[in-house]
Amino acid sequence: MPDKEDVAVAEVVEETAVATVDAGLLERLASNPDVDVDKLERMVALMETQQDREAERLFNVAFVQMQPELPAVERKGRGQHQNEYAFFEDIQKEITPVLQRHGFALSFRPEPTGNEVMVTAILLHEAGHSREASFVGPADKGQGMNEIQGRASTQSYGMRYATRAVLNLRTKGEDDDGNSAGAPEPPDGYEDWLMDMEVLAEEGTKRLHETWKVSDPEFRRHLTTHNPAGWNAIKDAARKVGA
Repeated sequence: MPDKEDVAVAEVVEETAVATVDAGLLERLASNPDVDVDKLERMVALMETQQDREAERLFNVAFVQMQPELPAVERKGRGQHQNEYAFFEDIQKEITPVLQRHGFALSFRPEPTGNEVMVTAILLHEAGHSREASFVGPADKGQGMNEIQGRASTQSYGMRYATRAVLNLRTKGEDDDGNSAGAPEPPDGYEDWLMDMEVLAEEGTKRLHETWKVSDPEFRRHLTTHNPAGWNAIKDAARKVGA
């Protein structure tokens, strides 16, 4: 004889969309031949939605708690356009213990996209929710690099860029106050913008100047005032590509 209690519970859950659907209850109902299959499927979907929402909530809580602990990694490297950057190895070394303390793990998904390289950083929380940030750029055409080396260089660059984006990570100069040689700390978002400008240089002068004209005036002022050599190097790289 059908378990009427289980059938009734299923109907109540379906009709009222209660906040919690118990996995054990679903198992009992699934074994009951008198439970409506469509209702059972909707209950499963409801439970999955609840689990996803809870996983996202736990992710957000952990991320907010972790954010103040994320370090500003020192910029020890110097790129071909004279801009300073933090080595990816230094970023990993600094952030990994913080990520682990709060239940996070970071992984990467590199994907070839024609003549470009796409790198996606995936920040996964132990509750199951994840967040992604991607970088797409042309293969590095630096002097003496073959195609494989150029793609590997862009992939490394993309991993650094995507890591900073997905974690909202900041970097700083080697000096304690960030005022190297009297230069003030760059405005928020400047370093990501500068990376974009470097990538755009590989697309020629027209593309570079179009983006320059619509860029944040603060970013442009900081670059031309405190790193004119870097800006000249970016423009020179664009000229070599052409219009």
